This record gives sequence, C-alpha cells and structure tokens, in this order.
Amino acid sequence: MRVRHTWFIVSLVFISILIFLLVLPMANVFIAGFTHPESGGFTFQNFRTIFTQIYPYKIALNNSLFVGAIGAILPFIVALPLAYLVSRYEFRSKTLLITVISISMVMPAFIGAYFWVILLGRYGIITGPLNRLLGTSFSIYGQKAILWAFMWGRYPLVFLFLYPAFSTLNPEMEEAAQTLGANPKRTFLSISLPMLVPAIVNAVYMSFIMCITDMGTPLVVGGDYLVLPTLMYQEFMTEVGSGRIPMAGAVGILLLLINVAVLFGGRYYITRRRYEVVSARRAEPKKLSGRRESAMILGIWSVVGLGLLPWVFAIPGSFIEWGKGGRAFWNSPTLDNYRMVFTNPTLSRGVGVTLFLTVVSLTMMIVAGLLIAYILVKKRYLIINRALDILVSLPLIIPGAVLALGYVMFFSSPPIILTGTWMILALCFFVRRLPHITRSIESTLYSISDAYEESSLNLGAPPIKTFRKITARMLMPGVVSGATLAFLFTMGTFSATIILYTAPWTTLPILIYQNTAVNTGIAAALSFVMLLIEFVPLLIVNRLTHGGIKIGV
Repeated sequence: MRVRHTWFIVSLVFISILIFLLVLPMANVFIAGFTHPESGGFTFQNFRTIFTQIYPYKIALNNSLFVGAIGAILPFIVALPLAYLVSRYEFRSKTLLITVISISMVMPAFIGAYFWVILLGRYGIITGPLNRLLGTSFSIYGQKAILWAFMWGRYPLVFLFLYPAFSTLNPEMEEAAQTLGANPKRTFLSISLPMLVPAIVNAVYMSFIMCITDMGTPLVVGGDYLVLPTLMYQEFMTEVGSGRIPMAGAVGILLLLINVAVLFGGRYYITRRRYEVVSARRAEPKKLSGRRESAMILGIWSVVGLGLLPWVFAIPGSFIEWGKGGRAFWNSPTLDNYRMVFTNPTLSRGVGVTLFLTVVSLTMMIVAGLLIAYILVKKRYLIINRALDILVSLPLIIPGAVLALGYVMFFSSPPIILTGTWMILALCFFVRRLPHITRSIESTLYSISDAYEESSLNLGAPPIKTFRKITARMLMPGVVSGATLAFLFTMGTFSATIILYTAPWTTLPILIYQNTAVNTGIAAALSFVMLLIEFVPLLIVNRLTHGGIKIGV
C-alpha cells in the first residue's frame, strides 16, 4: 500500500508541475487573445482583424500556409530517392551516412539559412561572380531563401521517416507485380508507394509544423516576408509595455490551432485506412561493389554534402576577414573573430550562459523524464496516467514562441515574477524538451521485467530507493539517447529564447542572430563554437556507448 501511495503522490506532483508550467501560461495566451486591446473586455475582434485586415495579418497568414505547405513537400525531392537508395543497397560508409543525416536534423535551421544567403545571395560567394559574369541579379533572399533553407533543413527529418518504412517493405508483393509484367516505375507507384502512406503523411505534417512555427529562418533571411511567427514577435515587441498582449496572443492561438488541425488531420487520414502486410520477410539490401558502389557513394554523399555546404563553409569563413554586405576576403586569414568571441565579455559570457541553461534544464529533464516514464509504463492509475501522458505530449504541438509568450505574461506579475531571470529560460527549455527524453526512457522501460523491482521491494527496500538503485541504472541507454537529443535541441533553441532573454542571459543562438547583421566573421565563429559544444560531447558519449546513441524521430 505504501508503494502505491508513494508513486501516486509523485504522479500528482508532476501533474501539478506541468499544469503550473504549461497549462497556466497557455491559458494566459488564450485570455490575451480574446481580450480587447483598448477596453480589456472579452472580444473576438482580434481574430476578426487577423482574417479581414490584409496587411499585415492576412498576408502573414497566407505566407505561413504557403511556406508551410511547400516547405513540407520540397524535402521529399531530396529525402525520397535518398531513403530508397540507402534502404535498398548496401555500400561502404552507409552507417556513417545515416549518422550524418540524423545529426543534420538537429542543427539550428536559421544558421544554415543565413549561410545559404551568404553563398547564394545577390552578392554571394557563389552567385556573386556568376551574376557579374552573366549580367544577372539572381538572389535567394526572401521567400526563395526560406523555402531553400526549409528544403535542406527538413530533408533529414523526412529521411528518418521514410528510411525505416522502405526497409520494412515486403518484397514479395513487388516481385509478384514484376512477375505479372509491371515495370519498376508502375510497381513503385502502385505497390510500394501506397504502403509508405503512413510514413509520408507523418513526415509531411511533422515537416509542416516545423516550417510554419520556425521563427529564426524568416527573421534572418526573410527580409520583409512576413509569416505568423515573425508577426507575433513584432506584435509582442510593440505591445509588451502595455501589460496586455492581445494581438500577439491571437496570432499565437491561430498558430497553435493550425498545428492541432494539421496533426489531427494527418492522424485521421492514416487511421481511416489500414496499412498492413501479413509477412515477416523484409527486403534485403543488394550489395554493391566496384564501379557501381563507387558511383553510389559519390552520388549520395554529393547530395548530403550539398545540404551540409553552409556548415562546411562556416568553418573556413570564421578564419577570414569580412567586409560590408557579406563580402569575404579569402586572402586575409585571421584569428580576430575567435579572439573577439573569447575576449569580448558579451560574447564569451554567451557561451557560458548557453552551457549553464542547457545543463540546468537537461538535469531537470532527466529527473522528471525518469519518474514520469516509470509512472506511465509501470503504474496503472487510469485517469492520472492519461492526464500525465497528455500533459507531457502537449509541448510537441505548442510552438516555442507561443509558449514563451505565455511565460512572459504568466511570470511577469505577482506572486511569482521570473521575467528577466535565467529561471524563466531554464523552465521553458525544460518543458519544451521533456517529451523527447520521456519518450526515449519510456520505450526502454517496456523491455525491463518487473521481477527486479519486486525482488527489491520484497526484501524491504523503499520504492524510491528501489527505483534509484535498480530501475534507473537499467534505464541508462534510454536516458543517454533522450538526453543527447534534448541537449542538441536545447542548445539551438531560438524561437522561445528571443522572446524570453534579457541582456545578462543572452545565449549563443541570439548572439549569432545579432551578429548576422553586423559581422559575418563573428557569426561564423560563434556558429563553429556552438557546433563544437554540441557535437564533441556527442562523439565522446557515442564512443563510450560503442555507437549506442540513436538520434531520430
């Protein structure tokens, strides 16, 4: 009875914490969205304004839906053939290739977008000489830059959905179709593609949600191209001194509702049909050798390398001098950019602030993730478990900027005032990434027998001590995988940070954004420093776990 009461109390504690850190801030957003800007009374006027006033609201809404839809489709141009080839053929460096693609998924999108513009803008390093030679004025700035960055930034996500789906396809049906005279193209379109529908739909709506809620990319390379996240940020900055943020709240609610509609629309489309094959056989990858293998490796790595081009460029770009308008002086190597990063108080403090906030929030995630995952898997509290499961999952559909807006409103007045402190950032990071680590641990828990705990409890050990000494240690693989993913995402958090940060608590993504407009060299140096902070620990842990870390969806 004592065991049951202990874990029941723990579950109630976490429900209370998540209501306080998630539900109440979001309730403030909804209240603000239905508040009249002048009278302070209840109104639908804010939403009428969004749907009737062409500039900036309807334009931002239309732009968001457009870049969200096109940005969700474009990655398939890269990911679909890539996933097909990698799943169907065996070649050298295949494992490394999948690892590189997986790591690419968590790289901050706005940084890659910025360096794409440096490369392909009107005066870009690649397009500048071509424009002068051909007398053209090609540039990808604005809408084109956003879509181009979305294509290369989201294709790893789509790949990680499609690759397992291709790998688990039953080859017998394809073989039967070809035996009956169907050519490979018709076989793929009629047999293989329909079986991929669940993976394709999941990839589309996840990619759509990531594109439509992305604030950093449009803010850095979009110019005057307004989308809902940047409009919400502008409304927030305009109204923040008023004590009420009605229009920003209304835009945030609309963004959230679009996310929910797309998510449930995708789930409904999948569940209304059945996709199953009664066979345990899987397609065996065909082994390649000689010239065919070399051609496959060259072609696939060329595509993946193209996606990594901005990051590959940022490294040497951090060791040269830069002029106005993003002009690079490749014949002027220098270490001044790094000297500034480590000697300028603002820049050097940003490195420490980012590490501090990430470590603090990650520690909270690990403790909470372990306990919540254990309750969800091992305990049967029916309503309590269902409520806890929903609360843990909610951050996956709430845009980071919308949650941050709720934090500003909720924690800016008594009894708890956290605005301007590091705590509001750490708590927001904690809530945003808690689902990643909880789900990773949860999946590991299903494979652990209850016999170990029962033996400990029968010998008189308290439930919390049993959990700490036995269960938690057996969960380390899930903890490491989830913590790694949460660490990488938290380091690059931009949308929530730009709303919550103050000068003493400026993180690396904010410093990079600030320097994109004034000093490309320092922006490149800061980007490289952030990559090292992210991936050196990842490589060390991966080596210690003998490649046991899995990064994916």
